[in-house]
Amino acid sequence: MSDEEYQIVKVTPKDGEKILDHLRKFFFREEPLNIDIKLLGERGDETCEELENYCIETIPE
Repeated sequence: MSDEEYQIVKVTPKDGEKILDHLRKFFFREEPLNIDIKLLGERGDETCEELENYCIETIPE
Protein backbone atom coordinates (compact mmCIF):
# COMPACT_ATOMS: atom_id res chain seq x y z
CA MET A 1 0.00 0.00 0.00
CA SER A 2 1.19 3.53 -0.72
CA ASP A 3 2.25 5.89 2.04
CA GLU A 4 1.07 8.91 0.07
CA GLU A 5 -1.67 10.91 1.70
CA TYR A 6 -4.30 12.94 -0.05
CA GLN A 7 -7.47 14.82 0.73
CA ILE A 8 -10.67 15.04 -1.21
CA VAL A 9 -11.98 18.59 -1.12
CA LYS A 10 -14.82 20.40 -2.81
CA VAL A 11 -13.73 22.63 -5.68
CA THR A 12 -14.59 26.31 -5.64
CA PRO A 13 -14.58 29.02 -8.31
CA LYS A 14 -11.12 30.13 -7.14
CA ASP A 15 -9.83 26.73 -8.34
CA GLY A 16 -11.02 27.45 -11.88
CA GLU A 17 -7.67 27.98 -13.57
CA LYS A 18 -6.15 24.86 -11.98
CA ILE A 19 -9.17 22.86 -13.08
CA LEU A 20 -8.91 24.17 -16.65
CA ASP A 21 -5.18 23.39 -16.75
CA HIS A 22 -5.94 19.81 -15.70
CA LEU A 23 -8.78 19.43 -18.21
CA ARG A 24 -6.65 20.87 -21.02
CA LYS A 25 -3.82 18.43 -20.26
CA PHE A 26 -5.70 15.25 -19.47
CA PHE A 27 -9.24 15.41 -20.82
CA PHE A 28 -10.04 17.80 -23.66
CA ARG A 29 -7.31 16.47 -25.98
CA GLU A 30 -7.94 12.78 -25.23
CA GLU A 31 -11.76 12.74 -25.24
CA PRO A 32 -12.78 10.64 -28.29
CA LEU A 33 -15.70 12.88 -29.25
CA ASN A 34 -13.51 15.99 -29.14
CA ILE A 35 -10.97 14.24 -31.35
CA ASP A 36 -13.59 12.99 -33.81
CA ILE A 37 -15.14 16.42 -34.39
CA LYS A 38 -11.71 18.12 -34.26
CA LEU A 39 -12.94 20.39 -31.47
CA LEU A 40 -9.37 21.50 -30.79
CA GLY A 41 -8.31 21.79 -34.42
CA GLU A 42 -6.54 19.38 -36.74
CA ARG A 43 -3.48 19.06 -34.49
CA GLY A 44 -5.37 19.26 -31.20
CA ASP A 45 -3.49 22.35 -30.07
CA GLU A 46 -6.32 24.90 -30.15
CA THR A 47 -8.80 25.75 -27.41
CA CYS A 48 -12.57 25.74 -27.26
CA GLU A 49 -13.65 28.80 -25.32
CA GLU A 50 -17.26 27.62 -25.11
CA LEU A 51 -16.25 24.30 -23.52
CA GLU A 52 -13.87 25.97 -21.08
CA ASN A 53 -16.49 28.55 -20.08
CA TYR A 54 -19.07 25.81 -19.55
CA CYS A 55 -16.69 23.90 -17.30
CA ILE A 56 -15.96 26.99 -15.20
CA GLU A 57 -19.63 27.99 -14.99
CA THR A 58 -20.61 24.58 -13.60
CA ILE A 59 -18.14 24.61 -10.70
CA PRO A 60 -20.66 26.01 -8.17
CA GLU A 61 -23.04 23.14 -8.96
